[in-house]
Amino acid sequence: MKAHPVKSVTEVHWIPYVDSQADQAAQSTPTPAARSRTAQHKNGKRQQRRHTVSKIIWRTLLVLLATAVGVVVGAYVMASVPDPAKLALPKAGTIYFADGTTPIGTLTTPHRTVVPAEKIAPVMRAAVIASEDPLFERRPAANFAGMASRWWESLWGGGGASEESLTDKFVQAASANAKAPVFEVLRDAFLPVKIDHALSKEQIVAAYLNTAYFGRGAYGVEAGAQAYFGVSAQSLSTAQAVLLAAVLPAPSAWDPAYDSAQAHKQFEAVKVAMVKAGVLSQSAADAVEFPAVLPYSGVGAVSGANGYLVSMVREELLTVARLAPAVIERGGISVVTTIDAATQQKAVNAVNAAANGRPANFQTGLFAMNPKNGEVLAAYGGADFAKRRVNNATDQRVPAGSPFKIFGLIENFENDLGVNNTYYHYISGYVYGENYLSIPDVPGGVLSIADATKFNINDVFVRLGGDVGTDTIMKRAVALGIPAQASGLTDKKANLLGAARVTAREMARAYAAVANNGVLTMPHAVREVRDAAGAVIYTGGARETQVMKAETAKLSTYLLQTPFTKDGVAYANGHAFAERHPAAGLPSNGVDTEGAWFVGYTPSIVTAVVGTQLRADGTLAELQPFGGAENVAGSGYPLQVWSAFMQAASAHKTAEKFPDVTELVKKTTKTNPAPGSGAPEEGGASQGHSGSAAGGLAG
Repeated sequence: MKAHPVKSVTEVHWIPYVDSQADQAAQSTPTPAARSRTAQHKNGKRQQRRHTVSKIIWRTLLVLLATAVGVVVGAYVMASVPDPAKLALPKAGTIYFADGTTPIGTLTTPHRTVVPAEKIAPVMRAAVIASEDPLFERRPAANFAGMASRWWESLWGGGGASEESLTDKFVQAASANAKAPVFEVLRDAFLPVKIDHALSKEQIVAAYLNTAYFGRGAYGVEAGAQAYFGVSAQSLSTAQAVLLAAVLPAPSAWDPAYDSAQAHKQFEAVKVAMVKAGVLSQSAADAVEFPAVLPYSGVGAVSGANGYLVSMVREELLTVARLAPAVIERGGISVVTTIDAATQQKAVNAVNAAANGRPANFQTGLFAMNPKNGEVLAAYGGADFAKRRVNNATDQRVPAGSPFKIFGLIENFENDLGVNNTYYHYISGYVYGENYLSIPDVPGGVLSIADATKFNINDVFVRLGGDVGTDTIMKRAVALGIPAQASGLTDKKANLLGAARVTAREMARAYAAVANNGVLTMPHAVREVRDAAGAVIYTGGARETQVMKAETAKLSTYLLQTPFTKDGVAYANGHAFAERHPAAGLPSNGVDTEGAWFVGYTPSIVTAVVGTQLRADGTLAELQPFGGAENVAGSGYPLQVWSAFMQAASAHKTAEKFPDVTELVKKTTKTNPAPGSGAPEEGGASQGHSGSAAGGLAG
């Protein structure tokens, strides 16, 4: 073997020397063959990388596809057809007294009765199909487009109800959690498909009707038929079925008891849909009239006096808080009111204590509020809400009678007519053509407006109305919360005699503005509302408006104290009031035949009490004396209730005084010597009054 020569260190580390840039360029430029080999090498590596990326992408897509298929299959397998009988009902809303823990009652109580398809009137099924899904019989109960739309709507709130089938609506009605996780939403999206394979068309319609919400706390057609008409689902007439189908899209809002106009409009729309679908002829549709509907108050199973409180609070939630009916009925809300439990019981006790000899058809309303912030302190609407749904404190309209004279007093002072403004008072006269005898202790001749207030003299206030303008008085009443559309509220002569029909709440609010130095506050019983999760969604508060000069309010209060005072003690008709609490107020007199009133206040509580008697049809009857009284006047039974309640409600309150008006009285000495001195006209006003200070407010 030939040996290799051993290289020296110099040979191993020798580096050729480049003499010029040209030689260097020549040495660095590859040959064509070399360039070809290099390009092939790079292309090979690039293709190898592309192949690797493609494999990763395809494998990822296959994994995702397999996962999606697995999720879809799993969702379909997990989806189960809902059983209406096993669905959980929403939680009822609860109303609490001011302490936030003592319940007053519940709002609409959810209830459901499931019935088989054969116990649902065929016309009910026909009405729902025609109005909600006219293609139901001719197309699959579910399709992929509808399924995708429902999933999208569940996730993002998009889509619309117009393309939904009855199957979709059954799924929505049966869904207990609108904010379910994505997998549960996907599972529910497959429910229509599974339902389509599991149930017949007739069964699907029956399932929907047994699940749907019809308002009034009624889930399912059986509960709906009972709530609206007091009949079974099997016995529904065509008109009744049409109305139930009409309210389904918005059951709480379109209930005839809540929005009669909208209910009638939807009723006609369903009839048109049924004619178009061929299930009702035009002549038959024309003969279908809007059915009679049972009254509804939106209150759950709350009887006794507390039922009226729940009804009053629900009205405020709708009209003032502007909460959606669905939130009130199905949101599981908690409502804390301004009503103190102990004070409310004192109102009930005061009414019950004065019951001696009271006729069976006699009704009492009491409304008490804080004039400074508008908070409702107590309200008595009746003895048992389960027996009579009209709230005597907030809904029963009664001629205002003499307490309406407050608006005349206000105008007297707003027109700079003082406490000594005088009018001529006749001993005899006429009231609506009927002659009333005078009472000897009220002399004829010139009387100041202060004396006219003290003795509750009708004809003097009629003349005052002529001076300040009866149209102005009407506007003043509206400004202080009397509805402009109230029956009997006019700008005619003698409107100060109180023909306007008002509620105890409205009169309490008007007097509260006087007690609050001319600032009108909105009565409110709701302090706070929380949703089912505990978040505050509404906070109640007073709306304040200056509706008269503060001086006017102070002077009006000064005059309204005069009927109440005997030897410095608040006193009226034998019913003493706490001496340390000054009081002001005005009763109705014996001329008022349809309602007996006392409206009065201390600096911190305003209370209106009204008594009425009803005919069998619920209309006002003429008051009949009871308990030994010669007539039913405000200084009798109403004042007795007022005094008992106010004394109990004020027992532990710090005494407050009305504003000192000594200087104001000195400044308002302007008089008007005997205006309107002619004899009162027949059909005008008499001297009708309530007695003297010494004798109290005699009937």
